[in-house]
Formats: sequence, structure tokens, C-alpha cells
Amino acid sequence: MRFSSFVRKVLAMDESNNTKNDRIISVSACKKILNRNGNFYSDNQIIAIRDFLIVLAELQYSDYKSKRDETGNSIYKGVNGRAG
Repeated sequence: MRFSSFVRKVLAMDESNNTKNDRIISVSACKKILNRNGNFYSDNQIIAIRDFLIVLAELQYSDYKSKRDETGNSIYKGVNGRAG
């Protein structure tokens, strides 16, 4: 799974119906993704990677919401002038 796919999964979850812990992908699911292609990460490394990616996804979602609220539009131009 790519980072963008991970972010989309986190962002797609409905905040109003789930607690933060309900939205976190399991360590076993992360392990399957991260340990592909002969890679091996310990459970502690997997948890650290997962938590870091969740923070990035939350920041991206917060930025998306603030830009959507500012423009009144759900699509905004990204850094390269394309829809983000």
C-alpha cells in the first residue's frame, strides 16, 4: 500500500461515528504491508511508522478542511497549481 492509499483510508473514516482508536489500522495489517518484499520490521518499528503516518494524515486532513472552509470548495489548487 502506498502512503497516499493509507492517507485516503484514514481520511475516509467518519470522525463523528468513531473514536480515534477505532480509526487506527491494526499492527497486523501494517505488518502485512510493511514486511512485503523481504522487509522485516519489529512490532515497535511498525507502531512508530503507523503512528507517524497517522499524524501526517491528520495534518493533511486538517489542511484540507481549512482550505475547503476558506474557499467554500472541496477542491483547491495544490502546490503545483493542480487540484490537490
